Amino acid sequence: MDGDLNPLDPADWFARKPAPEWRVLEQGRYRYASCAVGQNDFAPNDVEERYTVFVRDTDGRHYVRAQRDARRTPAGVELRVESWGDEHRIDRVQLNLIGESDAVSATYAMSQNDVTVRFGPAPNVREGESIGLPPGCLCLPLTRNYLGPVIAAISRRQNGTAPVLVPDLRDVRSSTVLSPLIGTREVSLCPESTEIGRSTSGAVRAYHFVGGPYDRRSVFWVCGETHRLVRYLFTAESGERWSAEWVDMDTQPV
Repeated sequence: MDGDLNPLDPADWFARKPAPEWRVLEQGRYRYASCAVGQNDFAPNDVEERYTVFVRDTDGRHYVRAQRDARRTPAGVELRVESWGDEHRIDRVQLNLIGESDAVSATYAMSQNDVTVRFGPAPNVREGESIGLPPGCLCLPLTRNYLGPVIAAISRRQNGTAPVLVPDLRDVRSSTVLSPLIGTREVSLCPESTEIGRSTSGAVRAYHFVGGPYDRRSVFWVCGETHRLVRYLFTAESGERWSAEWVDMDTQPV
């Protein structure tokens, strides 16, 4: 995390620019709801995600801060993600998983051919090994704001598939939490639907995004122009259903 930011104050974390030459490109929030097995109605739950995208006009670099707040759920954790890269590729990710009494962090440094992972937090830093990356591997740092660009990128691949690097968040109590996972993801347009609707910035299409926790029962709505994830419906193995919906954006400087 940025050294001068209070790690316990999300408002402060989102409000500050990383340096004067950066400007806010986009801010947004995802609201979650869930539906129990055998039920039809979704109800808001206690998970929320926020993000801010900064851009540096001199070289086109992008810097993103994102937060998944699940502190009021049984998991009891908050995830903060920072990433650096450009419009098309992420080359560094910092993840901080903050619990009630402890925290785990991981830094991913990526080249075209490999990723080196370092775990923390300081001063208990341990180096992870470098792992080779398959050609064309994409990075998906867990929060919803990264999903749309990854789905859009895979949809443009000739066979609609790509290897994807994802930090492990399957069990927040596991000793391997935030370790790198690499798997194949497949993207396809949902049958009988090429254009589902429109967002404030363009046509929205519905996709399947198969791999990891997602099968063809899950649907992802992505804006064709901004590549923003507008909404998704996810069916877990248990049959419980989750939805996340992009509900607001502010492009004014912070």
